[in-house]
Amino acid sequence: MTPRTRDADASRAALMRAASKAFAAAGFSGARTQQIADAAGVNKAMIKYHFGGKQELYSAVVLDHIVRGQQSIVESIPGDDATPPERLDAFLQAMGRCVEEQPDFVPIIMREQMDGARYLEPEVRERFFG
Repeated sequence: MTPRTRDADASRAALMRAASKAFAAAGFSGARTQQIADAAGVNKAMIKYHFGGKQELYSAVVLDHIVRGQQSIVESIPGDDATPPERLDAFLQAMGRCVEEQPDFVPIIMREQMDGARYLEPEVRERFFG
């Protein structure tokens, strides 16, 4: 991997982290791209370069950063061979780990529920809200 590629990967990851915190704190409409870029330590133009814009950055945060992280935790729940109390206990433990490892998940999803999920892409909306 070339240094330029590592820098691009680092910039993208920094934007994802900063955006996750901004969206959790202020919601989609309250989060400012300049503040996200400043928190990530990159130029604001990098949001457009890496993601296409604020909406696409938000989608990336929800899909890549939160949904897939949560999915890997939830997949650790035992299968049908476990008793219902064992499965419930495993689920609650997995959700606790999810909240601990992805602290921005709950505020982002709660804001979306209050806003009628209008900022979520249809694929994500369907996944969370059926």
